[in-house]
Amino acid sequence: MERPARAAHTERGMDRITIFTDAVVAIAATFLIVPVIDLYGDAISEGEDLSVLSAAVVFQVAIFLATFTVMTVLWWQHHEVFERLKGYSRALIVWNFLWLFSIVFLAFPGGYLNGPLGTVNAEFTALYFFSMGFSWTLLNLTRVYVFRHPELLVDPDSRLPRPYRLWSWLPPASLFSLALAFLLIGVLADGPVSWPNITPVWLLAIPLAIWLASSGPRRPPVPHTERGMDRIVFFPDAVVAIAITFLLLPLLDTVPSDSADFQLLDFSDSTLWAKIAVFAFTFWVMSRQWLVNHRLFENVNDYSQGLWKRIYWWLLLIVVLAIPSALMGHALATKFGVKDGAYQELTDNFMWISLLFGTVMALISLTTALTERYLRHHPELLVDPTQLPSPRANYYVAILYLVLGALPLALIWVDLNTIGFGLFLSVLLAPFVSRLAERQDAAKRAASTQAQV
Repeated sequence: MERPARAAHTERGMDRITIFTDAVVAIAATFLIVPVIDLYGDAISEGEDLSVLSAAVVFQVAIFLATFTVMTVLWWQHHEVFERLKGYSRALIVWNFLWLFSIVFLAFPGGYLNGPLGTVNAEFTALYFFSMGFSWTLLNLTRVYVFRHPELLVDPDSRLPRPYRLWSWLPPASLFSLALAFLLIGVLADGPVSWPNITPVWLLAIPLAIWLASSGPRRPPVPHTERGMDRIVFFPDAVVAIAITFLLLPLLDTVPSDSADFQLLDFSDSTLWAKIAVFAFTFWVMSRQWLVNHRLFENVNDYSQGLWKRIYWWLLLIVVLAIPSALMGHALATKFGVKDGAYQELTDNFMWISLLFGTVMALISLTTALTERYLRHHPELLVDPTQLPSPRANYYVAILYLVLGALPLALIWVDLNTIGFGLFLSVLLAPFVSRLAERQDAAKRAASTQAQV
């Protein structure tokens, strides 16, 4: 028979546990982008053509997308577990820290699966899938502990159906099976394994685990608490805060690592100021996107799984935005120096980077528009449905970013000063485009109200 847990019921204590948990997961998930940036930066520095991406870069991006998705899915499940709680115990804190340990450790094999010459280490890949399955297992064990101590629950009479309890173990079981398979491959192959041989596994393994987690028997409805709504808002804030801080990484590369060479840092070097300009530009862009999200969620007082899915895509794109930002800094630093008072010729790489930047920005605005559209069809989630902005403004801004991001590629015959003009112009024009759409919506609502009267 289970002993009742010694429960504490202070709001501050529960808030500290959830805020600390969200911060750790946000840092671990955002940290996954660093190896991708490093690979792209090395490719730029070596003068490689980004229009033909290397297998190493594509594989690292796939690892980032898979691991980021799994981490956010696990966070959502953790959120559902803690929504059921009204208190905590020492044992619950221990389970939570064990789960956080597994999440942080997952970033290690997830960031360094790439090997030289198009190969991966099968044992290291086994460690990656084992770490993912281990994290899922710890979360399931935390859920089991919670339901075995009803004194911690908001609804002490709630129980998990047996079919759901059995189904919840399928995702970690599938991941452990993959880990064992790769361990056997490593033993039998007695050496590195090439990427083409494992690509089908990557295309099926992670989506299968996520599908198993999101389908199956229904579980009891999750109560929506004020703390749960705060987590839905604060977790994205933490991810954006870390992603916007990571924009500083290309600047840190300009500082000599050897203290003897520190005096050689030349502030008259145009490459240093080019990276500072890119940092300031992307910082402003991210800040504006966060502000748009902030204004939107000021009118949201409840959440749903559909709303969280749209938040996930917005977060993923915000983190991905660090890639073209870092690439732009690397490109300008290596190809855009000043020699004898004249600009060096800039390669086609910058045009592809500009297109990538504009595309990611367009997708961020499109995701915001789709979130607004979703909320428009679910007014029960809003404080005041009449104050919800129209998605039209973000549709216009998405088109603006896409067109101006492609401008350098379309105008390849212009001089160097015009190549980056499209992106800077998009930042200047985006607020005006938004205000134009808002005025159109206001006029449309006024005309509708007058017609009703």
